[in-house]
Amino acid sequence: MNRTLLPAVALVSAALLGGCASKTNQEQAEMRWQDARARVMVELASDQLEQGSIDDARASIERARAASPRLAESHILAARCDLEEDNLRSAADALVLARMLEAEPKVHAEAAHLQGVIAERWRETDEAVRRHRESTVLNPIEPAYAVALAETLVAADQADEAAELLERRLPQSQGEASIFDALGQVYQALGRNDEAAEMFRRAVIYAPNDDDLAARAAFAMLEAGDPASSVTTLRRLAEEPHFRDRPSTHVALGEALLADANPREALRAFQTAARLDRTSRAAWLGVAKAALDRRDAAVADQALQRLPSDDVDADLLRGLVRYRQGRFAEAAATLEPLAPNDPTAACLRSLCLIALDDQTAMANSDFATVD
Repeated sequence: MNRTLLPAVALVSAALLGGCASKTNQEQAEMRWQDARARVMVELASDQLEQGSIDDARASIERARAASPRLAESHILAARCDLEEDNLRSAADALVLARMLEAEPKVHAEAAHLQGVIAERWRETDEAVRRHRESTVLNPIEPAYAVALAETLVAADQADEAAELLERRLPQSQGEASIFDALGQVYQALGRNDEAAEMFRRAVIYAPNDDDLAARAAFAMLEAGDPASSVTTLRRLAEEPHFRDRPSTHVALGEALLADANPREALRAFQTAARLDRTSRAAWLGVAKAALDRRDAAVADQALQRLPSDDVDADLLRGLVRYRQGRFAEAAATLEPLAPNDPTAACLRSLCLIALDDQTAMANSDFATVD
């Protein structure tokens, strides 16, 4: 056993054994008073932890433990503090102590949940699934435990079971955005894009001010073939302080606008992303795609110059730019390495070769006429 755990185990054991002996009414009253004091300190520690004051929370937890080592909640809070500082071994030890003590099922459910979190960080997926499953049994009405179990099942390549778990929760989850959000993400993992988009739409109804959720909903709607709805959401997000300085927001908006047949606004969105991050590959590829949709080969060519010469996606667009410019030989040469593995590149290269044959035939015809 970990040496740091021994004194605490002894303290808990003494508390457990002491509970077995008969006590006078005065002693029982004193125990209840100490338990009440400890609970007040635990509530204070919980508030301090929520505010990010970990040192203050630890001090309150120690006072709670000193008042009553029988309180499982104090050990759980100690574990939460350790998790905040990535002290996984200490957190695991604290949770072992908590599970040794008598407490309500919902208290043990929280301990099991945190044990699952630790197992995830230790990359012990099977153990994480077992612990998260245990937490849902001990407290079946807590949505966070169901979400954690679903996420762990997906990580364990059991996405179908994760979907079934969350689908069973839906009838009792009206108003609970996290369940719909999690199910949307599971559906995405399964490639069920239409159903994912619907889950995200419903989640947004219950959490209209959650911009991160709105972003997931916008991406899901785009994948589900609803670019118009995606554009509406992303336009709003692009004005929000939390998102407007993120290049990825404007790249996503550009992609949605392209899918919605609006290359002019898409070009502006991609150019905004490129201004925010001059090294963004996605931004410059987007500028090139939107410019090509607008038949502006010059702007597309300038954007592609920002990308490496060995970028496969950029080379495909370079081939298209040169084809549009009538530079068929250069286009064919650019596309030749891509053609064996890319049907689009192979088709475009064939068009270049046909155009070259036509040019040659026309030149020969003109030469014969001069003769």
